[in-house]
Amino acid sequence: CANSALTLAGPAALPGAGTTYAWTGPNGFVSTIQSPSIANSQQQNEGTYTLIITEHGCVSPPGTTDVDIVPLPLPNAGPDVTTCSGTPVQIGAAFVPGYTYDWTPDSVLNFATVSDPLATISNVSPSPVERMFILTVTELICISKDTVFVLVNPQPVANFEGPVPQCFRDNSFDFIASGIYSSGATFNWIFGPFATPGTSVLPEPKQVTYNSTGLMNVTLQVTDRGCLSNVFQLPVTIHRMPVSNFTSDILIDCDPAVIKFSHLVESEDPIKTYNWSFGNEKVSELENPIILYNDPGSYDVSLTVVSEKGCSDTYMIDDMILVHPTPVSEFNLDPPFLDIVHPSTQITDLSNGAQTVYYYISDEDTVYQSDPKITFRDSGHYLITQVVSNEFGCMDSLAKEIIFEYGYKMYVPSAFTPNDDGYNDYFRVYGEDISEISIAIYNRWGQLLYVSYDMENGWDGRTQLDGSVAQGGVYVYKISATDLHGNKTDYDGTVVLLR
Repeated sequence: CANSALTLAGPAALPGAGTTYAWTGPNGFVSTIQSPSIANSQQQNEGTYTLIITEHGCVSPPGTTDVDIVPLPLPNAGPDVTTCSGTPVQIGAAFVPGYTYDWTPDSVLNFATVSDPLATISNVSPSPVERMFILTVTELICISKDTVFVLVNPQPVANFEGPVPQCFRDNSFDFIASGIYSSGATFNWIFGPFATPGTSVLPEPKQVTYNSTGLMNVTLQVTDRGCLSNVFQLPVTIHRMPVSNFTSDILIDCDPAVIKFSHLVESEDPIKTYNWSFGNEKVSELENPIILYNDPGSYDVSLTVVSEKGCSDTYMIDDMILVHPTPVSEFNLDPPFLDIVHPSTQITDLSNGAQTVYYYISDEDTVYQSDPKITFRDSGHYLITQVVSNEFGCMDSLAKEIIFEYGYKMYVPSAFTPNDDGYNDYFRVYGEDISEISIAIYNRWGQLLYVSYDMENGWDGRTQLDGSVAQGGVYVYKISATDLHGNKTDYDGTVVLLR
């Protein structure tokens, strides 16, 4: 083989023969030793070599040998290459006819006896590793070797945590890449067709917004040292917003106004809370509240709803409720009780905030005056109803009863005969419509003989001083009577006691 030693071997010399050697050969080769050698034979050393031996002065015929110099095979393990963990990479070069190939180590090669096998190397460390492969090429009996180095970069790993779901309104997501990669890694985020921005190359993209609701798939792939990571995917959730809305059974009313509100909320998720505000420092968490407005004014109404997913929406109607002031009905009757002597009463309007005032008299007559004088023609109980209204159509009414009576009656006898015959034995006062009465009897000297506070009890002619029978004669009475309406009348007179 070329580059190896070519050694020629002549026969051994006979002792004492004075043996000499004469070698000749290609490329001017000559030698006088028994076994000459060419240390680094090349193709120019190929050819016929001749040996002549002289012994005892005798010269031998020439002996020859033909030498073939076989050129060494040219192994080509190929250039050094860089690959990614687990990614097949080709090493070596094109096949040369007549060559046989053998690669070591062969455990990661698809074929160890071809000129250009595929190497698949795993690198589970965080840093690149270098592997050396040796190629042995044989042609005939000649062997040559070459080496190649494969730099194996680790496979990057992409990962990220899915953000907490958000509501559609004002949604904004921040993402943080994680996994296994170096500081020189690059990132490829894809947020989906409804996202702004749709992609990013930042390791921590922020303020990604979505213009649609539902599940949105987000993917991340990392490139590090020319190696692609896995494609990591997680969904983000955008909740649909509830839509707050409401109505009421009344929009304009007079105070006090009782108004029922009804929500018209639309939501795909159950509503967790209802927060009403009615503009009069009143709030409610009922679904359909009923609210009392005591004071006139214009009121804003708002409803904030929160779904079970935590999404909220607020709807407000400015000046939704208009409450007008209601006039207050009030009047006075003077006098409040009538009799045949005083059949008229004066009505005095005491209402507040009224624009119009009129009166119903026992559902018969209507008087369109604010301070009329009413005269009644017959006794009885009469209901006077005042009706007041203002420019907003708000009304109030008040009814009062007035009583027309003939008046109380009282009869005082002028004489009586207390002789126990069953007739006119008592001095008694007779009357109607009397609530209280006091009767006192005096003699001519002003001595009190009898007192009574009951018309049913009459004076039997005896003195209360000692129970003795009074003499016949003239006696003085003093009577104080109060009618059913509290009117008090005093009467003084005389009665004759007959014996």
